[in-house]
Amino acid sequence: LLLVDRCLTTVTLNRRFAEISGMDFTVCQGQLDAIDADSVDAVVTHNVMGFNSDADRAAILKSAAKTLRPGGRLLSIEFLAETRPPRKPDQTALLQTGFEERLRQRGMDEDVVLALSAAAGAYWSTDLSKGAYPESRLRAHLDAAGLHLCDLSYRGDSERASPRTQPGVAKGRTHAYIVAERRI
Repeated sequence: LLLVDRCLTTVTLNRRFAEISGMDFTVCQGQLDAIDADSVDAVVTHNVMGFNSDADRAAILKSAAKTLRPGGRLLSIEFLAETRPPRKPDQTALLQTGFEERLRQRGMDEDVVLALSAAAGAYWSTDLSKGAYPESRLRAHLDAAGLHLCDLSYRGDSERASPRTQPGVAKGRTHAYIVAERRI
């Protein structure tokens, strides 16, 4: 297994996971296209495209296709939409309230709670996306990369999907579950 991520946090957490679990996999910080890997069985991405421009999205899928062996699969979860509305202020306030409650339950000092809440609120209020990613663009990018779309299904969030996602706020958001295969 090879994990490549440009985020040092993800790399560090997965290195720790590998050590604790006893799994043997390589973790690299960087971009997939800069890693010397080919003939891999699968490339897995999770909510990557929303943080990249249209040209970068195409390049990411081309890199994935280049890395895959013929018949290898791309497995991806993405938020595909014609538009990407920003988070509403009441959603940010709800996130902050829950965050503050959990920090207080852990016994943190009030000044630390308020400082962390302010930082979290600023983060949650910032639109880090590069805009909408319509299904039609995904299909065009897959085709240009030489990837055959095997399955595309949509499911709405019904539970907490990751440690930082708060229950109740993300409910109803629909993600695309994507399986594509490198053509021979």
